[in-house]
Amino acid sequence: MFTTKPIFLGTPESSGKLTDFLRCAFRLRHVLETLHPDLVHSHLRLSDFVAGIACRLAGLPQVVHINDTRSWMTSPRLADRVRRWWYRQLLD
Repeated sequence: MFTTKPIFLGTPESSGKLTDFLRCAFRLRHVLETLHPDLVHSHLRLSDFVAGIACRLAGLPQVVHINDTRSWMTSPRLADRVRRWWYRQLLD
């Protein structure tokens, strides 16, 4: 089933609260369980995070498109190391 109707899941980036990200992830999981896609493709850092949680909960594969090569991929900073760890968790 394919739909062109947009689905609003919320805007967690406006608050930055973990509860808002999780709320979006659970909403997305419900949408995924309704639509039954073969996989989910996410393209931005925040959508990778939300879609990663939703895909894990729904048992679906996720394709993450990283279109930049910022220094966070090799940086020794703690925040960047945590981000790399999170991506590995999502992709494994």
